[in-house]
Amino acid sequence: MSMDIKDYFVNTPIDTPEYMKVHYKHIPPDIWSRYNLNTKVTTDGYQYVKIKKGMYGLRQAAILAYQYLQKTLKPHGYYPVPGTVGMWKHQTRPIHFCLCVDDFGIKYFDKKDVQHLQQAICTVFQYSEDWSGKNFVACNLIGIIQTVMLMYLCLNMLNKLYNN
Repeated sequence: MSMDIKDYFVNTPIDTPEYMKVHYKHIPPDIWSRYNLNTKVTTDGYQYVKIKKGMYGLRQAAILAYQYLQKTLKPHGYYPVPGTVGMWKHQTRPIHFCLCVDDFGIKYFDKKDVQHLQQAICTVFQYSEDWSGKNFVACNLIGIIQTVMLMYLCLNMLNKLYNN
């Protein structure tokens, strides 16, 4: 079973806002007029933007999103497995999942355990699900396994041809 969190990085609140400067040539004209930015541009042509939530390109976006997920799931009994990168468990339920960027690969024994995880996640995130588990980390695992097996067979045959 796999799940994909929508807007994982851009949905994360930041405790202390940050600021970014953007040159006016990178801001579309409709945004200029909608927010009356002509009155707010600096003499050297920059607009300063206040960042209150995570965004793509923000250096600490990944760690902020991870900490926010940890804070969200902890009251429901989920925790990262110490000594691993991306592995999570539940305190009492027999469910494990691997978090890779914004995708969950989930190992479970009872569908109720997955539903418990989904209920915990949907308190702050939207997600899509794939009960077959074939699509994890935006790729088709079956296709990858078949490709790797084919490559192995071809390399094995070539190895036998050249060694005989």
